[in-house]
Formats: sequence, C-alpha cells, structure tokens
Amino acid sequence: MKNMIELGHEMLSHGNAQRAIKCFSEAAKRDPEGFLALAEMYENGVGVRPDPYLAAKYERLAFKLERKQRDCEMRAERRHGVFKREHENRYAFKNQRQKAAYDRYEFVRYADDVEQFMASREGRRCRSFVKAA
Repeated sequence: MKNMIELGHEMLSHGNAQRAIKCFSEAAKRDPEGFLALAEMYENGVGVRPDPYLAAKYERLAFKLERKQRDCEMRAERRHGVFKREHENRYAFKNQRQKAAYDRYEFVRYADDVEQFMASREGRRCRSFVKAA
C-alpha cells in the first residue's frame, strides 16, 4: 500500500486536486510532509486558489509537528539509555571537582601545619640551621 503523500502526488499528476488535498490532509495527521505538501499547493495555486496566509499556516504546523516528533524521539532515546554516557561524564566531572576541592583543602591544611611548625621551637631551630648552612 502506498503512503498517503505518494498517493496525493499521484492524484495531483492525474489532475484530481480535491482527492490530493484529502490524501495530504490525512497524511498531515502523522507526518509533517503532509502539511508541507498542502502549503505548497496553496502557495502555488495547484488545484486551489492561491492563498499565501493558508500556506504559511500549514508550514508553521509542519514545523511544530516536526519539532514535537523530534522531542518525542529524544525522550525515548533518554529512556532507553542512549544518553547514559552523557550522564556518566557529568558525574565524573562532578567527582573531579570534588577531588580538586578536597586537594585544595588538604594543601591549605598542610600549609597551616607547616606554618605552625615553623612558629614552634623546633621550627625555629630548623630555620637557624638552614640559615647557617
């Protein structure tokens, strides 16, 4: 069985514009190409009176339907784990940030320990030994 868009184009080639409009309208329920075919018919005046406003309306509907289908496909891909790797990468980046923050904390803690040591009696002895050498 031919799809409705092909059937509509076939009807147009035979000169039956009313049947073509019905086929394209039926196809437009599921496929944005149906809306685009209707828009082309109204824009060029093929079998109908030319109407640029109606053509623009059908083009907008086609783009809306196409965007909605693309969003549904992306949601389905997310559900099926296609974007799992992206999530894992985000999680790894978060872990790297946490590790870097902990490393900074450890460095500051170490620097404080060194500063306290140098301020203590043994630290003063070590400094004087370093200066003498």
